[in-house]
Amino acid sequence: MLPNKDVLDMAKRECKGDATPEEIAWLHDEENRLAWCHALITALSDSDSQMVFHKTRIDMMARDVELGLKDPNEFDDEKLKFDEWLRKAQRYRNGINKRLSEVKTILSNLDSLEIVEENA
Repeated sequence: MLPNKDVLDMAKRECKGDATPEEIAWLHDEENRLAWCHALITALSDSDSQMVFHKTRIDMMARDVELGLKDPNEFDDEKLKFDEWLRKAQRYRNGINKRLSEVKTILSNLDSLEIVEENA
């Protein structure tokens, strides 16, 4: 067991390829796989929430431009930043989804997969 480690943080970093070998070993340990799976579900939910937040923000800015409350050039700059962020966020989300599928496959031999499916 790795003391003082946040499983969610480890799972996110593992998806990005930034986890240490010790953290990867901890996640792959049979007794920790269910926690890993739950962390990936949480990471997916967090990602979705961030996407909704940023999409709503850019939509509100577009509406402000239509109403003449915001400078169109400022909006264009923000829209470019948003589009770039969205591409990265979608790649990250796809990575989490792929890893979650892999972990579910690992867990498929265990009864705990039913619990995971209910939580997801």
